[in-house]
Amino acid sequence: MTTKDTAEQAVRDIRRKTRKQYSAEEKIRIVLEGLRGEESIAALLRASGASDFLNDVSIALMGRYRGGGAKVAICASSLFGSISGSVGANIMSTGAFTIPMMKGGGYRAESAGAIEAVASTGG
Repeated sequence: MTTKDTAEQAVRDIRRKTRKQYSAEEKIRIVLEGLRGEESIAALLRASGASDFLNDVSIALMGRYRGGGAKVAICASSLFGSISGSVGANIMSTGAFTIPMMKGGGYRAESAGAIEAVASTGG
């Protein structure tokens, strides 16, 4: 057996074992429990005013340019992501501000959400 075959067999074994141990509902519960930590990071940074500061800096840098709402979202997510290191916390913190701002600027709700998701993932 090659290393690749061994690795693929290990992955199959893990899938087989976890499929038997956890139902779909339990897997969803595990994921949701993991997101609670990201919510606390977002809440901490919002409470301390760090997220407002990052959004204000982003607006000052990018707000006057065409497509400013999307550029503000990207800038804010980049700044916030460098602090939190969490995609979920990034979306919850900067998205609460930038998605309504982009919608007010004429972006469709789907586009605003997609821009924030991509910006937060890359941030």
